[in-house]
Amino acid sequence: SDELRTSSVLAWLLNPTGSHGASDTFARALWSAVDGQRLGFDVSGLRRSATEVCPLADAADRVDVVLEGDDFVLFIEVKIHAGLQPRQLERYAAAAERSARLRGKKHYAVIYLAPNPTVLPARCLWLPWRALARALSAAAPSIPAPFVAGAVDQFAKHVGRHG
Repeated sequence: SDELRTSSVLAWLLNPTGSHGASDTFARALWSAVDGQRLGFDVSGLRRSATEVCPLADAADRVDVVLEGDDFVLFIEVKIHAGLQPRQLERYAAAAERSARLRGKKHYAVIYLAPNPTVLPARCLWLPWRALARALSAAAPSIPAPFVAGAVDQFAKHVGRHG
């Protein structure tokens, strides 16, 4: 239930150059699970992932995971037991939009990864932990390294318990 550690593992899985050797397999699985295509872009061209990012140099708004691709910026807000701060998702959506614009990216979005839904601002998508767990478990067998596939399956079982 440690959001920082969970975010770190998630960012590693989503990193297309991660030592897991799975390229963007897990990022595509996450994007499919959240039905991100409805926003008019996909995560092909993903270049990097990072954790604990202050996208506009404001320490008050520290995004758990940031994915950046050729033409998009994607923020992921990870919640396990904690609640949202006032207008947190609205601030993150505005920061994602500004971050994309400043970097010359065409698209942006925020994923709210949490057990329970909430009212979401535009360009924000809710992804329950169980849906992420199913997506990761489904993607794991395609990974040629048995150790990585097993580790991903264990991580998926772990986060699936968050709801």
